[in-house]
Amino acid sequence: MPADNDEPLADYLAPFATLQAYSLRRGMIYRGRIDDRFAADRPRLQRVLEAAPGSYRLRDVDGRLYATLRVGGTPGWRVWLWVNIALLGLTGVTALAAGADLSSAEPTGFAVLPFRFLLDSATRVVFGEWRSVAGTYLPRFLRAMATGAPYAAALLFVLMAHELGHYLAARRHDVDATLPFFIPAPFFFGTLGAIIRMRSPIPDRRVLFDVGVAGPLAGVAAGILVSIVGLRMSSYGLPGTCSTGPIVLQHSLLFRGLARLVMGPPLGDHCIHLHPVAVAGWFGLFITFLNLMPIGQLDGGHVMYALLGRAQRYLGLMAVAAILAMGLRFPGWLMLALLVLTVLGVKHPPVMDESVRPGAGRLLIGLLVVLLFLGLFIIEPVTPQ
Repeated sequence: MPADNDEPLADYLAPFATLQAYSLRRGMIYRGRIDDRFAADRPRLQRVLEAAPGSYRLRDVDGRLYATLRVGGTPGWRVWLWVNIALLGLTGVTALAAGADLSSAEPTGFAVLPFRFLLDSATRVVFGEWRSVAGTYLPRFLRAMATGAPYAAALLFVLMAHELGHYLAARRHDVDATLPFFIPAPFFFGTLGAIIRMRSPIPDRRVLFDVGVAGPLAGVAAGILVSIVGLRMSSYGLPGTCSTGPIVLQHSLLFRGLARLVMGPPLGDHCIHLHPVAVAGWFGLFITFLNLMPIGQLDGGHVMYALLGRAQRYLGLMAVAAILAMGLRFPGWLMLALLVLTVLGVKHPPVMDESVRPGAGRLLIGLLVVLLFLGLFIIEPVTPQ
């Protein structure tokens, strides 16, 4: 049935005064500003948009009405959910093994306990000693892995807080995002972190800011909490006795401040013998520091593009130059520079609607994020024992 001006209801794009389209694997997303005639007649606008074979969302921005219209099916999230669960399980295993290594008398820096158990068990089964595996080696392996539980729980809590911050902010703004993909690693900390993937475009710079900043703020809050708990179980030690396996962790201004707050000032040049839970807090804060670099698709890139627009590219170039310079002190930064230049990119891609400005409140939060980045800044995060 036609609308009030004989306009077909099926013409669900008619209300848009400005329009941008984004192609999905199984549909389309349309986003734009609603024409004033439709904005003044909400019932008519809703009738037209409800004729679309999909879903829509209305949003007021600075007195102007915007709509995001999704036409077609949603991605097959069930397949990806199994990938999320599998990677979370593998990361849980490697984190437990890393925690067990950190809790041992002589940490090696490698989360090899599960692999050693599988190899030894396979060898004994081949030689017909399967009863010894079930009766002796399996209980021993489980007891050893259990010693890494405090570290693994603390680490996954910090990483999950960071990624869920992104995910919940994306859901709040109707941006389609995956659940976190954790990255297991059989050495040092047991993981390389976690990521989520945006499966629909970012509508504007306000949404980009909210989604980009939610992860670091949630992650640093969880990291501070875990660090405080871990530092309460840590102690000062003589110089040269505070290594974490084959490496010695160096501390940012924020972590040093937390240590003084929780443990009091050190005696002379004493170092901090970190409890494994404190190591988890340190790693969570370091991951936040890396993500806050104003580069491409990192969280800092999101925040700076939301605040500065296309001028973010200059900050990105400066950040890459700084990373290369820091690589002269710590070669690990050169690997990050290579990752930026080949995968992450320096420039941030544009959002659908560049006309929406972030506003004064987000600018203030952005300044606080810059201060947070400086508090987490560290040139040489680890040194050899």
